[in-house]
Amino acid sequence: MDLGIDRSRDRAEKVLLSESQMIRYRDERKVLTFALVGGGVIEGAVRWFDSEVIHVVDEERNEMTLFKHAIQHYRAK
Repeated sequence: MDLGIDRSRDRAEKVLLSESQMIRYRDERKVLTFALVGGGVIEGAVRWFDSEVIHVVDEERNEMTLFKHAIQHYRAK
């Protein structure tokens, strides 16, 4: 029997491990150190993220959006 339920708003069946880790870092406001491909280093807490970018805020409340393809690696402080 079709109840006419819109399944498009249901939660995803699987959450990738990297996404669940990023969700935890965001919720805990954990400060991360991002090493960029170009050699730069950025420290900040995750404000939000999606499949292509991570938006961070540093301790001086400066906000910046990092493209994931520009991040070499990151680690929690």
